[in-house]
Amino acid sequence: MLVEKATTVQDEIVNSGRGGANAKEFYNQNHTWAEGLISAAREVGW
Repeated sequence: MLVEKATTVQDEIVNSGRGGANAKEFYNQNHTWAEGLISAAREVGW
């Protein structure tokens, strides 16, 4: 659920024009944030 919500927020940021041209570019610019989110989701899962 955490990953789904984060994906939704990322899409909202990209669609509003604040995050870059597309989702891939957003990820490239914000990979540390995304990797931190993935790490947090894994910890919650354990």
